[in-house]
Amino acid sequence: MAGLLRPGQDAVASTLEVWARLPFKWGSTDCFLSVLDHVEFVTGRQLQVRPRYRTALGAQRILQRWGGFEAYCSMVMARLGCPTTVNPERGDVGLVRLPDVGLTMCLCIGELWAARGDHEVLTARCEPEIAWRVVAGGSQCPRQ
Repeated sequence: MAGLLRPGQDAVASTLEVWARLPFKWGSTDCFLSVLDHVEFVTGRQLQVRPRYRTALGAQRILQRWGGFEAYCSMVMARLGCPTTVNPERGDVGLVRLPDVGLTMCLCIGELWAARGDHEVLTARCEPEIAWRVVAGGSQCPRQ
């Protein structure tokens, strides 16, 4: 997906546009990898080793090896230089417990959180379990 995001366009708007166009597919355009693509695009940093799986069970196995979803996401965001924040802003990312979905990696779009659906963007007004600051241009993320 990262190649589909266009430089110069608002990164959040571009990300949401791609999410609305593409199907949800485990291992390529699921909630975690879609948010990871956004973070890599904005920061200019790349995760050295991206997780590889093709099913929900495959994703679950990776998360179990790392101690759960929050632990895995925390490790990934730390490697990308993005610290946690208690005041997420538009463009930041976080783990949000969505109604009828569960714990999901999401993109902050202001007062709402956006999640990857199948050819759609799901939004909800929720408090994140944990959120990370995403700063453009590969510069060092500010510490909170």
